[in-house]
Amino acid sequence: MPQKAEHWRSLRAGKHASPYLQRAWSKYGGGSFVFSVVEAAPELRLLGAEQYWLDFTGCCNPEVGFNMAASAVSPMKGRKLSTEGRARASAAKFKMWEDSARRKRMAAVQRDLWKDPAHRAKVAATKAGLGLKKQQGVQNV
Repeated sequence: MPQKAEHWRSLRAGKHASPYLQRAWSKYGGGSFVFSVVEAAPELRLLGAEQYWLDFTGCCNPEVGFNMAASAVSPMKGRKLSTEGRARASAAKFKMWEDSARRKRMAAVQRDLWKDPAHRAKVAATKAGLGLKKQQGVQNV
């Protein structure tokens, strides 16, 4: 159960992505929490099943549960970063690109990717589809 292990490892280390869950874990201890599988869904139905349980249990409501994401498909949908959070994310992004060795590695990855005919065909098909949408008057959302 990799998800359980990942959550519990970060909680025990005091570094979980959810400060709300981390504070509760630190306050009440791991013995107060239960991790249970509510449905074993095949991979093709996984997102639909997850969304069903998010909606059914209401676990995105802080008074009910600890889930921060209301959408299984788009976890950041409807969530807004604080001013400080946006500033931290922006600073991290700029810092990431200051590393010249990293920039060189990324450039090499992109060059190698373009050498792959399957990748080039996929990009061409995507661009063709976008062009078709623009001709039809459909805007990207």
